[in-house]
Amino acid sequence: MKEKKEPLINQIEEYMLAFIFALMVMITAVNVFTRYVFSYTFSWAEQFTRLLFVWLTFVGVSLAALKGKHLKVSAVAQVLPGKLGVIVFLIGDIVTVIFSVYMIRYMMIIIDNILVNKQVFSAMTWLPMWVMYVPGVIGMAGWAVRTIQASLIPGIKELMSKEEGK
Repeated sequence: MKEKKEPLINQIEEYMLAFIFALMVMITAVNVFTRYVFSYTFSWAEQFTRLLFVWLTFVGVSLAALKGKHLKVSAVAQVLPGKLGVIVFLIGDIVTVIFSVYMIRYMMIIIDNILVNKQVFSAMTWLPMWVMYVPGVIGMAGWAVRTIQASLIPGIKELMSKEEGK
């Protein structure tokens, strides 16, 4: 039997994480090599890898939501009988989506403020500072969408099927 292949849209985060991590390792390795062999350090390398780490973290948030691996308090929901446990999980997922939308709003305010003030990184004056906040918006949006896709919709379907099976 042929195994069902995961859609490309669901693999985007994995490819992005692999690329970002490989780039971080490469930049760090080259910087360490030049430091010890040539006694030269790239001034931008540490700050750029820190920026990549921020991207890695927020892309990872979206992937964790898709795979159902983000932090969740499940002890209470698992102790509660049937439909009540599902409702507790759904409430948690709704709070997650509301929180991520709230964070998107405030990150957009920060990005707007950075754009108005034309801030740049101290070691990378060619790179605008807003680049560090964009992954937060993308990650939070991905977290909301993936929570709806992977938890909320299946939870509602499960709740509906339990109600029909009464």
